[in-house]
Amino acid sequence: MQTKIKEQNSQSKITPDESKFKELVLYIAEKYANDARFGAVKLNKLLFMIDNFAFAELGAPITGVEYVKREQGPVPHRMLPIKKEMIKAKDLLEVELETPYPHPMKRVIP
Repeated sequence: MQTKIKEQNSQSKITPDESKFKELVLYIAEKYANDARFGAVKLNKLLFMIDNFAFAELGAPITGVEYVKREQGPVPHRMLPIKKEMIKAKDLLEVELETPYPHPMKRVIP
């Protein structure tokens, strides 16, 4: 059995695909709709993990968006403007839920 080795071109540039990003947000929100602990933090972590897993396995991330380091984990750099755009287009709804913690949990619903 022959093993395929992925070639990494140091000159290749990853291009962000906001439409794929939006679709992935909707897909994750739908799959976790019944998870009481699904909120913005979990969404951000899942997006990061999915992109990194795809990069490791396929040689390219699914969305290509940049992530920034935050206290509770990585966050897509353009998450807020894209989320606002999706809410305005009525593709997404954001609700705040009370938690035993100091801040409410923000949850997205497709």
